[in-house]
Amino acid sequence: MLGYFKPRTVQMSFGQYFMDAAAAKRSFYVALNKVMNWESIAQLLLDIYPVGKQSRGQKAYSPLLLFKMLLVGQ
Repeated sequence: MLGYFKPRTVQMSFGQYFMDAAAAKRSFYVALNKVMNWESIAQLLLDIYPVGKQSRGQKAYSPLLLFKMLLVGQ
């Protein structure tokens, strides 16, 4: 199911690892990931998100990624 969407590729640098480790303890988003069940939301979004299910064209972004971006922007 996730093969329809662009892969999440994040290449972490050496310094990024230490920055993330220091910020993880107080990050709102880390705490949010611990309490949210993203898989159930992803399944709901996949049912209503028609984009990305065709073999033509570029791969679409994951609907869960777009939803999270919407939350961050609010």
